Amino acid sequence: MSSLMLSRLCLLFAAAVAMGCHPPASAAHHTAAITPVTVQIKPLGDRPTIFINGRPSTPMIYTITDSVGGQWTWEEVPQWNIANFAKAGFHIIQFSLWLNDIWKPDGSLDMDLVQRQFAGALRAAPGATLLLRLHINAPFWWNEAHPDETVAYADTDAHPHKQPWGLQRNTTDADDLNAGKVHSLASVRWRQETTSVLQRFFKELAAMPQGNALGFVNVCDGVSHEWHNWSFISHDPDTSAPMTAYFRGWLQNKYRTDAALQAAWADPSVTFASARVPGSAARNQTSDGVFRDPQKERYVMDYFEAQHSVVADDVIYFDGLVKKLWPRPIAVGNFYGYYFMTFSRQTTGGHLAVDRVLRSPDVDFLAAPQSYYGPAHAMGGSGQSRAVSESALLHGKLVLDEMDQATSMRHPFDEPTPEQRADDVAIIRRNTLGPLVRGMGMWFYDFGPNQQTGWWAHPDYTRQAHTLKRLFDDRVSKPLAPQADVLMVWDVATYYHVAAKWTPVSETALDAVSNAVHKSGSMTDDVFMDDLPLVPLDRYKVVVFANGWRLTPEHRALIKTRVAAQGRHVVFSYAAGYSDGERNDMQLISDITGIHIEPGAARGNATIKVTQEAFGETYGIPHKTPLSPFPIVKDGQATTLGTLADTGEVGFVKKARPDSGATWFSTLPITNSRTWRALFQQAGAHVYENTDDVLASGNGVLWVHSGAGGTRDITLRNGKVIHATLPPRSTAAWDNVTGAELVPASL
Repeated sequence: MSSLMLSRLCLLFAAAVAMGCHPPASAAHHTAAITPVTVQIKPLGDRPTIFINGRPSTPMIYTITDSVGGQWTWEEVPQWNIANFAKAGFHIIQFSLWLNDIWKPDGSLDMDLVQRQFAGALRAAPGATLLLRLHINAPFWWNEAHPDETVAYADTDAHPHKQPWGLQRNTTDADDLNAGKVHSLASVRWRQETTSVLQRFFKELAAMPQGNALGFVNVCDGVSHEWHNWSFISHDPDTSAPMTAYFRGWLQNKYRTDAALQAAWADPSVTFASARVPGSAARNQTSDGVFRDPQKERYVMDYFEAQHSVVADDVIYFDGLVKKLWPRPIAVGNFYGYYFMTFSRQTTGGHLAVDRVLRSPDVDFLAAPQSYYGPAHAMGGSGQSRAVSESALLHGKLVLDEMDQATSMRHPFDEPTPEQRADDVAIIRRNTLGPLVRGMGMWFYDFGPNQQTGWWAHPDYTRQAHTLKRLFDDRVSKPLAPQADVLMVWDVATYYHVAAKWTPVSETALDAVSNAVHKSGSMTDDVFMDDLPLVPLDRYKVVVFANGWRLTPEHRALIKTRVAAQGRHVVFSYAAGYSDGERNDMQLISDITGIHIEPGAARGNATIKVTQEAFGETYGIPHKTPLSPFPIVKDGQATTLGTLADTGEVGFVKKARPDSGATWFSTLPITNSRTWRALFQQAGAHVYENTDDVLASGNGVLWVHSGAGGTRDITLRNGKVIHATLPPRSTAAWDNVTGAELVPASL
């Protein structure tokens, strides 16, 4: 090609990009020779690490949106933003492709679109390793062609997809959240036909030169591509024929005989052939306050367990399929393992089979947005992950936090004020440093192109991303050296035993408690109950069972012999151990805590008035809905620390044990950070500082996020004291051994 012809082609391409059009195929596909990339996630020291072509790599990623106006890599704004982050040192770039755009009704695949998407990313970030967010949702036309394979809802009729008059995002609220007619996650036909399509897709992608840059695949489906059951927040899926068939097979695998099923369900008429998915009335009924009675409601409990099982089946199957189809080592994972902030719908959300996913060799990473819980998301809040990160570490899985919190640049041509820039920087730092100290990774998910810019397009924000990336780079091969001496234990199967809707404790015991603990001044780790046997307990002074309301005999034995031992302090709250999996009984709370508990009257707006000043003043559940069951302490050998404000009954105690440790019990979830701080101090845990700042330490870094600001004396684990003056609404970081400043509090 002559230089004149090439120049004319480049001018045409530039014009096409400026107009937001698809570039000419020849220009779009022109890519320099690309060395095939291999990616593995494997241990390095004490944490899982990304290895690209055999070398450790920083787990920081830039991701463009999948929304209209910013989803195509070759368009003007995504090109600019990808290049902007590439210049800031980000060498892993993520973008989306949807089978809805690729898989056509005649069976053909639009691989030209695929090639353009890959080529556009590599044009903006030459040499990048690419992370494909692959949406395997059945195309709209497929759902219309196979209505018997789509979701049916127990509470409403499904509505068919309607093409709007203009452009649409493939993730639509109407379909994802409002009872859309979408493929059932239990559909065998959907899985088989999608498998056939993916076999062709990856074979053709591997033959493209741009395919050499592919190192990761994030396999997506379900609500907002996050493997939630369809419309789970407001509706009750899935009563379809595919899900009914799956449920019956799941029951047969669990019970083996009709007689065993009939005994479990207390129903002499049910058989594997006749079992049906429960309706909304059965799902929403609980016969024991917020709890289900396992002896009366096993039918519904079994269904919800099966509903979570089918999601895990899909995740594990498709991750393994991608690994088999790709010709080189590749890292595969999913949005999965959400625990915090799931809209009080954990029971329907689809992520409770996390133990199976964590144990699968075909799953390399889990991803999750940071918590949307209001007080945690806001300035001064924890900014915590929705994942239970230390459980993932125990299984060698990398957790990637999705930073999708908007900056002040939400509208076209926004010019943030100095105050807005300072706020944005504080949040960027908090949401990046959080994953850093816990041995996780993260990506910036840029919805900004929706609004004709990027959320982080301002130079101040790009500089922050660059600085934080270098901080990550410096620590990628160093020991994580975890610092926590407080262990928070969270149960998954508890949610099969409680109401599948909002209750006075559903959000309080999970999100409010977690946010308060993050403001306690101590460093904490988070694990799932079923991973407790894997935890090296010796380094923890305190173990908190935040919502361990269902404790099996195995859990109880472990707690009594290993956890409540060696002078360790153990904390229980609300209905700790109220169910052993087979029955509910207040005596079971007394048994596990060693504190005598009796049933109290149900009540709403319950408040505990703390009787010792160091523990704060009050905490409770400010909801009118009565809470039941309601445990009350009746133990003369326990030290009273708080009483119920309305009755004076004992609600918060500490009781010494013979091993020199102590057991603490609160009849309500503890949502006061000052209460946690005093408890941790008395238990011998390290407290870095005595304010409501959010802080965390690990990976050689201590960071503090402060809403109020002020003068601070921050005591490191080695006794060194950092004297700092923090501006209000700021985030700063120091070396957690030397105290040297790593990230200044000011912009």
